[in-house]
Order: sequence, then structure tokens, then C-alpha cells
Amino acid sequence: RMTTGEWPVDNEEVGLPTDATNISGKYVSRVTVSLDVLTGEASISITLSGDVQENLLGGAIELIPVDQGGSIKFTCRSMSGGQDITTYLPSSCLEDSE
Repeated sequence: RMTTGEWPVDNEEVGLPTDATNISGKYVSRVTVSLDVLTGEASISITLSGDVQENLLGGAIELIPVDQGGSIKFTCRSMSGGQDITTYLPSSCLEDSE
């Protein structure tokens, strides 16, 4: 965004593997960059693997970039459709924290 004025639309545009499962580790099973063309909201979705602590199983974190007029701030939220892990996210990045 800082160089093009636009949020990236997918993994390929930011130079990451297009197959999101190729970005993984012990606690992460996939990472996906996306842009909602209707709302203009960009996000980085991080799906947790089966090796995480039991309370996080089935969870995913969504990082949402916010243009601060010269810098980018990321907020976070638990992704819908899976285990709600909001309790375990840092309070400093939650969407409604300032």
C-alpha cells in the first residue's frame, strides 16, 4: 500500500506462494493475503495448525491493515467459522482497542 497506494489482492501480489499451505510451520497451517473487493478491506489470515494448545485448536487469526496516513497499523480478530480465540489475542491489536 505504501508504494502502490492499493492493498494487495492475494499472496502472489506480495510475492508469497499462491498455495497458502506452502506457508506453514509448527503452529501455523496456512497464511492467506486477501482483499475484499466490496468493502476494500485487506487482511492476512493465519490458520493455526493441530499442534497449538488445545484451546486454540480450530482457530484462525485475521490481521487487518489500517492506513494511518504514512504508516500502517494492524488490528486483529479471531476469524469467524472456527474456534473463537479472541481471549488469547493481544489486547493491543484487537479491533476496538485504540
